[in-house]
Amino acid sequence: IKDHVLHIEKMTAVSMEEKDFLEKLWRFLNSLLPWTKRSLKEGHLFGRGKIDLSDLNRPGLDLALKLDEFYVDYFIQNVKAVVSSENLTIKGRDTIYVSGDLYIPKGVVEIDLDQIARSVYLSQEVIKPEPPFLALNLDVEIPGNFTVTSSPLNLANNFRIVFMGDLHISMVPPSDEPSILGHLEAISGKYSSWNQNFIVQNATIDFKNKIPIDPDIDVVAIKQLGNKKFELALNGSVS
Repeated sequence: IKDHVLHIEKMTAVSMEEKDFLEKLWRFLNSLLPWTKRSLKEGHLFGRGKIDLSDLNRPGLDLALKLDEFYVDYFIQNVKAVVSSENLTIKGRDTIYVSGDLYIPKGVVEIDLDQIARSVYLSQEVIKPEPPFLALNLDVEIPGNFTVTSSPLNLANNFRIVFMGDLHISMVPPSDEPSILGHLEAISGKYSSWNQNFIVQNATIDFKNKIPIDPDIDVVAIKQLGNKKFELALNGSVS
């Protein structure tokens, strides 16, 4: 620390992707075998920069980060993802600017349709944003292993679809609601409703910078019974 400024020459952090029950069981069984080695994939974060501590209530940030398959669990929005970036920056004091290119080789977001439907009819208290504000300017590349899934408790609309695409995420203070521009296209997927199972033939999600986020969706799913084909189509905005 010099003149109330914390200089960071190098910082590192390690994360590990959360495993489900079967993966944990398989890892445990492997560990019991003397001829096997436990090779766990770790994600890393590397950083450098400085933090101005002249006002501890309003620290000034100037950080440059590099992420190498770093696992992130953003439980508030039910998002889990593995993220890589070569140029993520975090700067500012009263407004924190986060910008860079993100590459997401793997991720899962769980959508609660019932909660979304309830939110449409419930009025929420408007809270005026206060500093520090957050400004976002992120370009996101999703190569094709990003899963959008419903809540497992939703038997009426149960789906699991794998998408690929490119998104731009932005947020301009004093607003605290992000906007998304871009297009996602399905690679594979399935949909079921009360034990009626369909295969997703094609699906797209179009984000058009709406605030609050309200993408347009277009889904076509099919079900084959003998020589008869049933088609289920869904399109429109999420709200």
